[in-house]
Amino acid sequence: LTEDYSSLRKNIADKYVDIENQLVGKFFEALQASDVKRMRLYASTLQQFQHGSAQCMNNYIGHHIHNMVQSNPASSDDIFKTLETRCAKVYKQMTEVFDNP
Repeated sequence: LTEDYSSLRKNIADKYVDIENQLVGKFFEALQASDVKRMRLYASTLQQFQHGSAQCMNNYIGHHIHNMVQSNPASSDDIFKTLETRCAKVYKQMTEVFDNP
């Protein structure tokens, strides 16, 4: 009987992780589409999961850093001029997506 419960607990834990990963994937799709409404929905839902909020935030920050690096080559003289503007824009969107950025 104990073995049956152990197996059930493992199945539930596996399903929990699977659902969390699917939701994080949906968040990333919304992020790539710049769909703030969907990003907020998935970020809010993922707050109920153990690692969900952190994964969303990591994806969000990584996405914007990647875009910033791609659009401003290291040799560019104006990288610092655009950095403040980009950070302000990203922060504004972060406050729209996340409850506690």
